[in-house]
Amino acid sequence: MREVPDEIQNNTNNNQQQRTIATVLYLLTTSLLFADQNLLSPNLSAIAEEFGFNDIERDKLLGGDIAIAFFMVGVPASFLVGCLADVVNRSLLFLWVILVGEGSCLATYWVKTYQQLYWCRALTGCSVGGALPLIYSVLGDYYEPKERGWVSGVISMACGFGISLGQGAAGFLGPKYGWRLPFLVVSLPAIVCAILVWLLVPEVERGGSEKKQIINRRALNGQNDDRIEDEDRNREVEMAGRVDNGDTGMRKSPQATSRTTLVGDSPEQGLYVHLDNEEESSNLTDNPTNTRYISRIELYYNETIKQHVHTLKTLLKCPSVVLAILQGAPQVVYLGESSTLFE
Repeated sequence: MREVPDEIQNNTNNNQQQRTIATVLYLLTTSLLFADQNLLSPNLSAIAEEFGFNDIERDKLLGGDIAIAFFMVGVPASFLVGCLADVVNRSLLFLWVILVGEGSCLATYWVKTYQQLYWCRALTGCSVGGALPLIYSVLGDYYEPKERGWVSGVISMACGFGISLGQGAAGFLGPKYGWRLPFLVVSLPAIVCAILVWLLVPEVERGGSEKKQIINRRALNGQNDDRIEDEDRNREVEMAGRVDNGDTGMRKSPQATSRTTLVGDSPEQGLYVHLDNEEESSNLTDNPTNTRYISRIELYYNETIKQHVHTLKTLLKCPSVVLAILQGAPQVVYLGESSTLFE
């Protein structure tokens, strides 16, 4: 059996320690985020009494409208944050998502009117909807494909545990200390966990888990790793060609494609490329207008956000997809009605 080099062993140990810290912090934050999802439910009558609502107004305004607003904000936040996760620092983005959502949850403690309560609860949906894409994205880069199944399962367990924890805490603390206190108990630890994620969890390389597998395999076999960098560079050049062609990710006819030539690479400005049409190939000096810088942000935008939007538009053209989305509406109604029924 081939002996594992010390360098690979040390890197593996450091990575395992780092991903353990990241996993624990993300799981704690996930539980706390989903804990505030049902904080209103056990104390709807007390809230209605404070705002002067009768039973019908309580059921409609507190049990229905706020629940719908919570999800209506959380759904687009999830899509937007999922797109941004491919192009920005995810630890910092996670911090801002939590500050917006849990900051609104914290502000619920001081609300004086129903309108203030409505918007605080609606904005809280940003953290619940936006955090999960980031968590799956980061942990997916920490763990190998064969390990991601149980990690996903643990995250789902943390979501369910958080919902139970929040509803139990609201039911226990609300009658004794007022319906506002549970929002402090849940939001403050969530903000602290988000700050710890920002401080202790560095930005992991996107696709780094797969790349490390290749590097370790080649190191064990005594092969050179330079080919990996060349493959990344070739992929960026290919992306640059699609940007200049206005490609949205759909396949095109070979006759309509262009050949991309890498001229230079600037860390500040990006790739300096020249694009030739295959039908009318020309030299760089003969046609210098086709040579320009393409920033890496532009490359990743076209590879991620632009393709996500294009995919979303394509999916929404399918009636069965629209029907599946609309099936979620009765669930929101059921949650609101059940909350008021057992109040």
